[in-house]
Amino acid sequence: MVALLGCGGGTTDDRTDGPPTDAATGETGETGVVTTEETGGSTTGGDDDLVVLSLNLHCNKLDGTSYGTNRERFDAVAALVSAEHVDVLLLQEVCIGAEDATALLDDALVAATGVSWEGGWNFAHLAWEGTADEAQEGISGPGSCRASGSPPRSTA
Repeated sequence: MVALLGCGGGTTDDRTDGPPTDAATGETGETGVVTTEETGGSTTGGDDDLVVLSLNLHCNKLDGTSYGTNRERFDAVAALVSAEHVDVLLLQEVCIGAEDATALLDDALVAATGVSWEGGWNFAHLAWEGTADEAQEGISGPGSCRASGSPPRSTA
């Protein structure tokens, strides 16, 4: 199994989504993609690997990212999912409010990967209650958990 961890934010560095990983602990800053020693520094899985990407979507907040819109941000996430052959997405702070993170990410994933994604969304709490940013916050997201047909990649 190959596991990638990160956030939906972006920086001007195309390699990662944030600060470098501490090689000794495997920990990243608030936004980052972790590569493991098992992959030899590559995050792309082989034919028999199950590639899992865990993302904290920060309830549609763009603060601290280089993206002007969540559509741009989720397009970048979907491009990473496609490039790294991700099979499963584990999502936190997935919000439905003024913008629907599940719909935006689902559209981006289908466009980038060419396959539909399936999954579920579970309500956690009301985020930013009483503000203009108020939204229902949950984990995972409809259409954004697992590529249809994944895994396994090979039957050998």
